[in-house]
Amino acid sequence: MKDVKQTRQFVKTALHYVGYCAPRVRLAAAWIAVARRLSTGRAPLACAALFAAALLAAAAPTPAAAQDYDIIIRGGRVIDGSGNDWFRADIAIDGDRIVRIGRMPGATARRVIDATGMYVSPGFIDLHSHADRALTSMYLEPRRARSLNSQGLTTVIGGADGRNARWPITAEISALRSQGHAMNFVPMVGHSTVRGYVMGTDHERPATERE
Repeated sequence: MKDVKQTRQFVKTALHYVGYCAPRVRLAAAWIAVARRLSTGRAPLACAALFAAALLAAAAPTPAAAQDYDIIIRGGRVIDGSGNDWFRADIAIDGDRIVRIGRMPGATARRVIDATGMYVSPGFIDLHSHADRALTSMYLEPRRARSLNSQGLTTVIGGADGRNARWPITAEISALRSQGHAMNFVPMVGHSTVRGYVMGTDHERPATERE
């Protein structure tokens, strides 16, 4: 009798904490009652208690399924830069990396971007840009790079025509780091800038041995 009371108390306690699964709790209690009628031994009651515990565990809520990816760009026309025609695919992103490209109808993500009817490609690189000449006012500043971003550009190469906006090159890099930049920036060391730094503005004379 003591075992029955303890088991029933166990079921009541479980019912208090998992009221939403009451039907399964009642089934567990009924199973214990049947076992009590069949035998007064402890073994059947122990088995019934284990079965009740299993039912309660099954009734417990399962944790929400983890998302497969951080971002999925779905249904876009992908241009991969290989020269081939575009193809329709989904693009999965984890962190800052593209981890999968293909058809993923059942995949989930924390954020899904519908790119139906749009083209998706790697960021374009501007190989001849004078954006570095406007470091303090345009292009590379986060709020003013929209004109480049809207064209699909993500990287610009500065120092075009052999000239740098700032010299030495470390000053240009320091300015970018301090003010922030919305584009990937690759500064070249302009040959005209180096010549002017070494020889000044005299273009007539030949360089000395030291120069």
